[in-house]
Amino acid sequence: GNHVQEWTTHRLNFKLAHQQTVTNPINALWRKYQDLESSEESNYLQIDEIDIGAWANLLGYLPVDAALREQIKKYSPTGRVEQMQFSWKGNWSEPHSYQLDTRFNDLSLNNIHWGHLTAVNGLSGSVQRTELEGLLHLDSQSISLKLLQPFSEPIVFDTLSAKVDWKIAAHQDSITYQIKDLVFSNAYVSGSSIHGSYRHDQTNSNWIDLRGSLDQADISYLKRLALSIADKTRLSWLDETFLLGQLKNTQFNIQGSLNDTSTNDLAWSLVTELINVSASFAERWPNITAVSGKFSASPTLIKATLSQGNVEAIQFKDTTVQIADIRSKKPLLSIKGEATGKTKQ
Repeated sequence: GNHVQEWTTHRLNFKLAHQQTVTNPINALWRKYQDLESSEESNYLQIDEIDIGAWANLLGYLPVDAALREQIKKYSPTGRVEQMQFSWKGNWSEPHSYQLDTRFNDLSLNNIHWGHLTAVNGLSGSVQRTELEGLLHLDSQSISLKLLQPFSEPIVFDTLSAKVDWKIAAHQDSITYQIKDLVFSNAYVSGSSIHGSYRHDQTNSNWIDLRGSLDQADISYLKRLALSIADKTRLSWLDETFLLGQLKNTQFNIQGSLNDTSTNDLAWSLVTELINVSASFAERWPNITAVSGKFSASPTLIKATLSQGNVEAIQFKDTTVQIADIRSKKPLLSIKGEATGKTKQ
């Protein structure tokens, strides 16, 4: 049988006399179960309406584990939890099994170092998780993400919604994320119908399979974003390319390893419309300006059907440009269309 203890509070709050720290009133329920045969303990905790920042500040004055206090100080969390249900077996700070179900609003975390993400501000949604799997549902407005360089300023999205589930394979020391219905927008890019998977293991191997569409995008912004989440040695050509202009109605997919390896195991493709695009490649390629038309690319082929544009001092229209075998030392450039202007002597 079980021995059950229960504690409840109604509209509990704290105020520190020498500070302005005031917690909002909360309702809480804590049940502790003890198996009389095995002496194993299990717990159930439910709390409503938590001001995370206020309670995090209060931890410095409560008899809590020092490691937890340091972890809270590191992440500096703020925001609100509408409701949290947490059940666990074993020590609550390191449970051997647990189940968490919570809804949150305007959540902020710092120094998190989840892949390339270092901080988040304005996160809203819900999460359900256990020690082996979880489900995150995001529905956020005015959210900012802080990434590693080259983004010196946070990435701000007017809207961000998604469903993300994950599973931990303990025997493989890996975690796999499944991304569904990712939708986002800001002043530079808006995306919809984005879905796929991402796997990370303890050897720092990163595998991605992602596809979706962008309604509109600023090309220079996309370049910076791509260089921030992928190994620059794999995208050295992009790092050395100057890009300006807009994309519309873009379809993309990317599949393979994001790590620097000796094999070309990253497959990707892009189909889009170009709006007033300018590009400056390596010194052996001419500068391109004011280009509009349709464009497609993959690791082995670049093709553009262009309505107008300039190559150095040459103006062209109704032109098809194709670069085959772009990974070779001598890629072949083919141009067919109408052009006027002077070439360099």
